Amino acid sequence: ISICEPARNFAIQSAQNDWVLVIDADEIVTHELREYLYDRVRKGDCPEALRIPRRNKFLGQYIHSSPDYQTRFLKKSKVDWPPIIHCSPNVDGVVENIPSNNEKLYLMHLDDASLTDRYSKLNVYSDYEVPKRVHKNYGIFSLFFRPAWFFFRSFFVQGGWKDGRRGVLRGLMSSQYQIMLLSKLQEQKLERK
Repeated sequence: ISICEPARNFAIQSAQNDWVLVIDADEIVTHELREYLYDRVRKGDCPEALRIPRRNKFLGQYIHSSPDYQTRFLKKSKVDWPPIIHCSPNVDGVVENIPSNNEKLYLMHLDDASLTDRYSKLNVYSDYEVPKRVHKNYGIFSLFFRPAWFFFRSFFVQGGWKDGRRGVLRGLMSSQYQIMLLSKLQEQKLERK
């Protein structure tokens, strides 16, 4: 699988304007978000980047544990996007969150993959993440409690409980991702011995 981050960085640096809005093909910018971004740039205290709240779909519906924040509105001269899957750009300056209390300012994420496709992606993403985390020392405690924490965070802290079964399944997927990642890290350590 190829990653989009190098192409994003090239596109940002090739842009003619000072400000760049990065969106994926499966995302929609609302009229209200568009106007907010224009207004924010006109103000003298605009930071070098804005993190946009994004509403996500899961099994056919938008979920309550959204939004997740994406650093997508950037001043071209102040950003560099590393060639690492699902990483945030490096911003030389202040990064500000757009308030999440106004849902009209959300970036709408239309991706609604099947569970089979989602698990395939988790496998690929964890493969990409192993090299970034290989230097970390996850002990026995982490093997048990990190997956449990990620379920707890998804279901209770982020509001997945409001989505009923969808919230349970999404929490379990979050936990499963940690199990996959930690297992692959342990496999790599054991192979070195």
